[in-house]
Amino acid sequence: SPKDVELVPFNTIHEERYNVYWDRFTESGWAEAKKHYAGEQDRSMEIERNTIDYLQTGDSASEEAHGLQHKNSFSGESNTRKWRDAREDGYIRYKLKTDPVRTSKLRLTFWGSDGGGRLMFDIRCNGVLLATQEIRQNFPNRFFDLTYPLTESVIGKSAALNIELIPHTDKRVARIFGARITKK
Repeated sequence: SPKDVELVPFNTIHEERYNVYWDRFTESGWAEAKKHYAGEQDRSMEIERNTIDYLQTGDSASEEAHGLQHKNSFSGESNTRKWRDAREDGYIRYKLKTDPVRTSKLRLTFWGSDGGGRLMFDIRCNGVLLATQEIRQNFPNRFFDLTYPLTESVIGKSAALNIELIPHTDKRVARIFGARITKK
Protein backbone atom coordinates (compact mmCIF):
# COMPACT_ATOMS: atom_id res chain seq x y z
CA SER A 1 0.00 0.00 0.00
CA PRO A 2 1.24 3.54 -0.69
CA LYS A 3 2.94 5.40 2.15
CA ASP A 4 2.24 8.98 3.05
CA VAL A 5 4.70 11.37 1.47
CA GLU A 6 5.12 14.99 2.46
CA LEU A 7 5.27 17.15 -0.66
CA VAL A 8 7.14 20.41 -0.32
CA PRO A 9 7.16 23.18 -2.94
CA PHE A 10 10.52 23.42 -4.66
CA ASN A 11 10.71 27.17 -4.03
CA THR A 12 10.89 26.49 -0.27
CA ILE A 13 13.88 24.16 -0.55
CA HIS A 14 17.26 25.88 -0.48
CA GLU A 15 20.75 24.55 -1.20
CA GLU A 16 19.48 21.09 -2.15
CA ARG A 17 19.09 19.50 -5.55
CA TYR A 18 16.85 16.63 -6.39
CA ASN A 19 14.19 15.44 -8.75
CA VAL A 20 11.32 13.14 -8.12
CA TYR A 21 9.61 11.28 -10.93
CA TRP A 22 6.32 9.57 -10.26
CA ASP A 23 4.50 7.07 -12.40
CA ARG A 24 0.86 7.97 -12.66
CA PHE A 25 -1.75 5.24 -13.03
CA THR A 26 -5.46 4.87 -13.31
CA GLU A 27 -6.91 2.17 -11.08
CA SER A 28 -6.98 -0.32 -13.94
CA GLY A 29 -3.52 0.78 -15.07
CA TRP A 30 -2.16 0.21 -11.56
CA ALA A 31 -3.68 -3.30 -11.51
CA GLU A 32 -1.89 -4.05 -14.82
CA ALA A 33 1.38 -2.56 -13.56
CA LYS A 34 1.25 -4.69 -10.39
CA LYS A 35 0.79 -7.82 -12.53
CA HIS A 36 3.75 -6.78 -14.67
CA TYR A 37 5.96 -6.07 -11.61
CA ALA A 38 4.99 -9.42 -10.05
CA GLY A 39 5.80 -11.20 -13.33
CA GLU A 40 9.21 -9.51 -13.49
CA GLN A 41 9.92 -10.51 -9.89
CA ASP A 42 8.95 -14.14 -10.64
CA ARG A 43 11.15 -14.11 -13.75
CA SER A 44 14.11 -12.78 -11.73
CA MET A 45 13.66 -15.45 -9.07
CA GLU A 46 13.50 -18.18 -11.74
CA ILE A 47 16.74 -16.92 -13.31
CA GLU A 48 18.38 -16.85 -9.87
CA ARG A 49 17.30 -20.46 -9.15
CA ASN A 50 18.76 -21.60 -12.48
CA THR A 51 22.06 -19.73 -12.17
CA ILE A 52 25.22 -21.83 -12.07
CA ASP A 53 27.64 -18.88 -11.89
CA TYR A 54 27.25 -15.09 -11.89
CA LEU A 55 29.73 -12.32 -12.67
CA GLN A 56 28.85 -8.80 -11.53
CA THR A 57 30.69 -6.80 -14.16
CA GLY A 58 32.30 -3.62 -12.88
CA ASP A 59 32.64 -5.08 -9.37
CA SER A 60 36.34 -5.58 -8.64
CA ALA A 61 35.89 -8.54 -6.27
CA SER A 62 33.56 -10.41 -8.65
CA GLU A 63 35.75 -9.66 -11.66
CA GLU A 64 38.89 -10.82 -9.84
CA ALA A 65 37.15 -14.04 -8.75
CA HIS A 66 36.26 -14.69 -12.41
CA GLY A 67 39.79 -14.06 -13.75
CA LEU A 68 38.97 -10.86 -15.63
CA GLN A 69 41.42 -9.82 -18.32
CA HIS A 70 40.77 -6.69 -20.35
CA LYS A 71 42.28 -4.18 -22.71
CA ASN A 72 40.94 -0.71 -23.52
CA SER A 73 38.01 -1.47 -21.23
CA PHE A 74 36.18 0.76 -18.80
CA SER A 75 33.76 0.25 -15.92
CA GLY A 76 31.29 2.45 -14.11
CA GLU A 77 27.84 2.65 -12.61
CA SER A 78 24.56 3.59 -14.26
CA ASN A 79 20.96 3.13 -13.18
CA THR A 80 22.20 1.80 -9.81
CA ARG A 81 24.10 -1.07 -11.46
CA LYS A 82 27.76 -1.59 -12.31
CA TRP A 83 28.95 -2.22 -15.87
CA ARG A 84 32.01 -2.91 -18.02
CA ASP A 85 32.56 -2.26 -21.72
CA ALA A 86 35.44 -2.51 -24.21
CA ARG A 87 36.38 0.10 -26.76
CA GLU A 88 38.01 -0.21 -30.18
CA ASP A 89 41.02 -2.58 -30.21
CA GLY A 90 40.04 -3.82 -26.75
CA TYR A 91 38.47 -6.93 -25.26
CA ILE A 92 36.94 -8.40 -22.11
CA ARG A 93 37.80 -11.96 -21.01
CA TYR A 94 36.63 -13.88 -17.96
CA LYS A 95 35.91 -17.40 -16.73
CA LEU A 96 32.49 -18.65 -15.66
CA LYS A 97 31.79 -22.02 -14.07
CA THR A 98 29.41 -24.43 -15.72
CA ASP A 99 28.05 -27.91 -15.24
CA PRO A 100 29.26 -29.96 -18.23
CA VAL A 101 26.46 -32.51 -17.63
CA ARG A 102 23.63 -29.99 -18.08
CA THR A 103 22.47 -27.94 -21.03
CA SER A 104 23.32 -24.34 -20.23
CA LYS A 105 23.22 -20.81 -21.60
CA LEU A 106 25.27 -17.66 -21.33
CA ARG A 107 23.04 -14.76 -20.29
CA LEU A 108 24.29 -11.17 -20.64
CA THR A 109 22.49 -8.10 -19.29
CA PHE A 110 22.46 -4.84 -21.26
CA TRP A 111 20.90 -1.38 -20.89
CA GLY A 112 18.15 -1.01 -23.48
CA SER A 113 18.88 2.64 -24.31
CA ASP A 114 22.49 1.95 -25.37
CA GLY A 115 23.16 1.94 -29.08
CA GLY A 116 23.76 4.51 -31.73
CA GLY A 117 25.30 2.22 -34.33
CA ARG A 118 28.66 1.80 -32.62
CA LEU A 119 27.96 -1.29 -30.51
CA MET A 120 28.85 -4.44 -32.43
CA PHE A 121 30.97 -7.24 -31.04
CA ASP A 122 31.69 -10.96 -31.12
CA ILE A 123 30.93 -13.24 -28.19
CA ARG A 124 33.20 -16.27 -27.93
CA CYS A 125 33.17 -19.21 -25.57
CA ASN A 126 36.24 -21.46 -25.36
CA GLY A 127 37.40 -19.87 -28.64
CA VAL A 128 34.17 -20.68 -30.50
CA LEU A 129 32.06 -17.83 -31.90
CA LEU A 130 28.66 -17.89 -30.18
CA ALA A 131 27.26 -14.75 -31.79
CA THR A 132 27.95 -11.42 -33.39
CA GLN A 133 25.84 -9.02 -31.37
CA GLU A 134 24.66 -5.52 -32.22
CA ILE A 135 22.94 -3.37 -29.61
CA ARG A 136 20.72 -0.60 -31.02
CA GLN A 137 18.49 0.81 -28.30
CA ASN A 138 16.61 -2.51 -28.22
CA PHE A 139 14.50 -1.83 -25.10
CA PRO A 140 14.66 1.87 -24.14
CA ASN A 141 14.95 2.77 -20.47
CA ARG A 142 15.21 -0.73 -19.05
CA PHE A 143 17.64 -3.59 -18.63
CA PHE A 144 17.30 -6.63 -20.84
CA ASP A 145 18.97 -10.02 -21.12
CA LEU A 146 20.14 -11.86 -24.20
CA THR A 147 20.88 -15.56 -23.98
CA TYR A 148 23.27 -17.67 -26.02
CA PRO A 149 22.92 -21.48 -25.99
CA LEU A 150 26.05 -23.37 -24.98
CA THR A 151 26.21 -26.64 -26.87
CA GLU A 152 28.14 -29.72 -25.82
CA SER A 153 30.64 -29.06 -28.62
CA VAL A 154 31.40 -25.64 -27.07
CA ILE A 155 31.48 -26.75 -23.42
CA GLY A 156 33.11 -30.15 -23.87
CA LYS A 157 33.95 -31.62 -20.47
CA SER A 158 35.05 -28.26 -19.10
CA ALA A 159 33.88 -27.06 -15.69
CA ALA A 160 34.89 -23.47 -16.54
CA LEU A 161 34.18 -21.49 -19.68
CA ASN A 162 36.45 -18.85 -21.18
CA ILE A 163 34.15 -16.03 -22.30
CA GLU A 164 35.52 -13.32 -24.57
CA LEU A 165 33.85 -10.14 -25.90
CA ILE A 166 35.66 -8.45 -28.79
CA PRO A 167 34.49 -5.29 -30.60
CA HIS A 168 34.42 -5.14 -34.39
CA THR A 169 36.64 -2.58 -36.15
CA ASP A 170 35.60 0.99 -35.24
CA LYS A 171 32.97 -0.42 -32.83
CA ARG A 172 32.62 -1.14 -29.12
CA VAL A 173 31.42 -3.86 -26.80
CA ALA A 174 28.18 -2.61 -25.23
CA ARG A 175 28.06 -1.96 -21.51
CA ILE A 176 27.56 -5.34 -19.86
CA PHE A 177 25.67 -5.14 -16.56
CA GLY A 178 26.09 -8.80 -15.60
CA ALA A 179 26.98 -12.19 -17.03
CA ARG A 180 25.74 -15.55 -15.87
CA ILE A 181 25.61 -19.20 -16.83
CA THR A 182 22.16 -20.68 -16.37
CA LYS A 183 20.81 -24.22 -16.50
CA LYS A 184 17.97 -23.29 -18.84
